[in-house]
Amino acid sequence: MSKENLKNMDTGVNPSMIRILIIEDELILKEEIATILKFEGFDVLQTDNGKDGLEIAQNQLPDLILCDIMMPEMSGTDVLKNLMASEETKHIPFIFITALSERTDIRTGMELGADDYLVKPFSVSELLGSIKTRIEKAETQKKNILASVSLTKKDMSKRMSQLKAQIVEQNNNMDLLRLEKQVQNKNQNEQQSLAGSLINIETSNRLENLEKIVNRELQNKQPLINQEQVFVNLHNEMRKQSPIAKQWSVFQLKFSQLYPQFQENLICTFPNLKQPDLAFASAIAMNLSTLQIASLLNITAASVRKNKYRLKKKIGLQKDDKMEVFLHSLKSNQV
Repeated sequence: MSKENLKNMDTGVNPSMIRILIIEDELILKEEIATILKFEGFDVLQTDNGKDGLEIAQNQLPDLILCDIMMPEMSGTDVLKNLMASEETKHIPFIFITALSERTDIRTGMELGADDYLVKPFSVSELLGSIKTRIEKAETQKKNILASVSLTKKDMSKRMSQLKAQIVEQNNNMDLLRLEKQVQNKNQNEQQSLAGSLINIETSNRLENLEKIVNRELQNKQPLINQEQVFVNLHNEMRKQSPIAKQWSVFQLKFSQLYPQFQENLICTFPNLKQPDLAFASAIAMNLSTLQIASLLNITAASVRKNKYRLKKKIGLQKDDKMEVFLHSLKSNQV
């Protein structure tokens, strides 16, 4: 091996952190290589047989291995086979040191996965150049792997963030669905309650009609005594079951619970309306008939029709406009 000026040679690598294992049974050559590499600043491990070299490689995990092919106890190709079989050692750069006559073994070694080979005798520049090339290639592979790992981590982090956002959105949607269901149930219960009140109103209307029929029968006919007593009893009973005044209070309470901003929106839009107008509009908005409204407000059907006409004028509706449609839209669009 020729004696170049090693310190002036640009190897292109930082040897201070590089550990190199030499496996060579020619002691003089092994010591010469070790001296050169130590002089260059490399951390050097060395042995003179393949079996020990394999054990050192497995325990110390060097950054590069220089290995002779023909050695006692275990050949260089066998050392390489064992290293390639392990995930921990298969990526260590491996350079064969071989004689020119061992071309077949060189080809076998390269097929097994060796990175390079040096044919004896070789120069210092050839040695350091081969080491430099293998170390730089390994560093490049390492950087590529780290870059790939970094990109993978970023991608996974992004995907995790997206997944978390989707989970939060799904949870929010579930919360909204639950809230919407609760509101629907509440509205349904309130509507059922109001419907119950309207049924009572309808019942009162029927009782009022029946009362009129009974009064007419009592006034126009001369029934037998027992029949007359039946009519009188029925008349008195109907008087007890006709709570018209109470029905209006119940209606107002239920309607205010179900549509709390209806009257407020109406008075904001039409400030000229009075409280009786608001009550009348609420009854119309619930599709109550003229007779039902008359029962609620304890007025005649003719008064109901007059009040409808007066209210239509106050809110500025034209002759062909449907007041019920307008009030329904105001009720449906309340916030």
